[in-house]
Amino acid sequence: MSKSPASPPIAIAILIVLLLAGSIAELCRLGARRDVLQERTRINLDEARAAAQALALVKEQGDAVRDLVLATTPDEIRDAEGRFSAVGRRHDDAQAALLSTFAADPATTAEERALLATVTNEQRATVGPVLRVVKLARRNEDEAATRILVEQALPHEAALQASLAELGALHARDSQALARGLDMQSLEMGLTVGLGALAALLGALLLCMAPRWTGARTAPMRLSRRPMPRLSVSAQERARALVATPGVAAVRADNAAVP
Repeated sequence: MSKSPASPPIAIAILIVLLLAGSIAELCRLGARRDVLQERTRINLDEARAAAQALALVKEQGDAVRDLVLATTPDEIRDAEGRFSAVGRRHDDAQAALLSTFAADPATTAEERALLATVTNEQRATVGPVLRVVKLARRNEDEAATRILVEQALPHEAALQASLAELGALHARDSQALARGLDMQSLEMGLTVGLGALAALLGALLLCMAPRWTGARTAPMRLSRRPMPRLSVSAQERARALVATPGVAAVRADNAAVP
């Protein structure tokens, strides 16, 4: 039993639908992964920004303390105290924002938690010496203020800055890894779209060529069942007369004599 001429186009159409469905499913999967990477990148940038701001304010607070120690006149002391107070408030806000940003991230690693613990401990250790330096500087006891600043405040400040810098470098490495991941996702999505478009194009070409293939399969010829036309009386007489002519009779006799 021969196949129906419509079978090849239907098979090609089913193949195209399956290829397109697979491409769409793969694009959905890659899109979901891309959304996760983009969200992770946003959180990482927020944490890196918080760490950089906290580091900048630690340095600014250290400069304010040193300016207060070096101030000699009442006006210089008053200006240095005002700057120290303003920087101190911003510094405290930055430290609180840093801790809350990491606390809200469930993907915080053990290395990050260890660095945050070091930052918190060094910050607490810096507060006492800094306040004593400020108190001595207000009373113009510069020698005692300088000694406490150098021996107690600056070491903790340096450790605090190192921890914050390391935290920022860690997030910079994470940002580079996330950027590479997003680039790979874009490449995979582009390849998937290209393969889907190629499959659709090939399917369209096959569908265009299908009528030529099916048209080549011609239906078998059928014998006509119509009755042969009957000769009229006059046609029969003419046929008998033709057979009765001498030439035709001689040919028939020669054919009959042939063994």
